[in-house]
Amino acid sequence: MGKYVTVGSYWLGSLSAALALFARGLDLFGTNFIDFNTKGGGIGYHSLMNATIFFYMISIATAVYTGFNPQKREASLEEEFESSVREQSQIAPQYAMSDTTQSRT
Repeated sequence: MGKYVTVGSYWLGSLSAALALFARGLDLFGTNFIDFNTKGGGIGYHSLMNATIFFYMISIATAVYTGFNPQKREASLEEEFESSVREQSQIAPQYAMSDTTQSRT
């Protein structure tokens, strides 16, 4: 799951950076149509750059976390069955030997 979060946040950060650079370029020519005015304030290239930093930080933090905390793959039912059969086959001869030795004495 960490891999998907890392890749997704990386691409969202890259998209935000591209939009911010595009908006800043349009702002140089005075034709910026990306600025949106809302009740709380405008959404412009600076907001997009903040989003870029936010998504890149999520990507880096997730990559570091998954690098230091590797998750072991859960065994399937078939693998669990095979390991239990293997364990029982190793234990069974020991009990069989002990039963025969006790009956002889």
